[in-house]
Amino acid sequence: MSSLMFVHYYSVLLIPAKREKTVAKSYKKLEDLVRMLNLIPYFKAHPGRSVMEAAADLGMQNKQLLEDLNSLFCCGPGSLPDELVDMDSSFRAVEIINSQGMDQPLRLTQTEAGALLLSLEYLESVPGLVDASAVRSAAHKLRQAMGDDVSGVFDTKIATDTSTEIEKTMGTIQEAMMEHKQIIFDYLPADQSKEKKQRVVSPIRIFTHDLHSYLCAWEDSVADTRNFRLDRIHHVEISDDKAKNSSDFNFDDSDPFGYAAVATQATLIFHDHAVWLADTIPGAFGNWERYQGKQCYVVQVPIISQQWLVQFLLSNAKDVYAIEPSSLLDAVRKQAHQGLAAYNGA
Repeated sequence: MSSLMFVHYYSVLLIPAKREKTVAKSYKKLEDLVRMLNLIPYFKAHPGRSVMEAAADLGMQNKQLLEDLNSLFCCGPGSLPDELVDMDSSFRAVEIINSQGMDQPLRLTQTEAGALLLSLEYLESVPGLVDASAVRSAAHKLRQAMGDDVSGVFDTKIATDTSTEIEKTMGTIQEAMMEHKQIIFDYLPADQSKEKKQRVVSPIRIFTHDLHSYLCAWEDSVADTRNFRLDRIHHVEISDDKAKNSSDFNFDDSDPFGYAAVATQATLIFHDHAVWLADTIPGAFGNWERYQGKQCYVVQVPIISQQWLVQFLLSNAKDVYAIEPSSLLDAVRKQAHQGLAAYNGA
């Protein structure tokens, strides 16, 4: 396999099925480059073969192949004449004189192979982002090639039972979307103390955010769209009922949960040693500012769930505190007093 063929094979793993127009154009350029550079090892292995014979072998048009060959004169590791590909090409025969090494198989160092394997395992951990079978196949070949050296790669043999279960869930959802049917499933909320609740929804789309895959769906019971984490969806089934139309639904890739539309914001103050905690809050945005004469990390947080935010503040009371709104402060005080009362015997 030539180096560019390998790059093409690996890049295919990273390309999701649905693309925006700008991304599609970029991928088209990559395809063109790979197609052209793959001509080098082909003609190196078949010197003197005609353009017509090569076009038949490669499934290309004669005109396209000639255009690609003419473009190859500008390819090479440098810009000087002796650093560019040299060939003798005509319609009757093509001969590669100097391939500049681009017909050689790709050889990875241990560091490069380890980095590539980690990238593949990252893709494995995010169901639905890529073709899982292709990722596993590429990772398996890398592990075989690396041999004992693979033991130095962190997390390289973690079981993927959860990912497999999510893939099955995703497959059922995608089938329902193709058939324009509703789905029924049990959903486990983030609060583990609560029981699973059956939901009936019309699936709209599946997306990935921060290493988790989500289902965006219309739910009749709340007359609104809701997002469900796929690893919390269980026993999904396709309903006989038709899915509700969602033509007026707008999805923002940069803000999939609609944090920007949340009107009520909380202002939190983080101590210096606990600034990292702000990164664990969805939709939080912070800056270093002066507050009460001190330089503090002030964070604006959309109040999506006041109960969750109250629990967060109480759990990290030594590191962060809220200064507004007053309704949030009252809720924190109330829950704190209830907790103290349980220990004071009141």
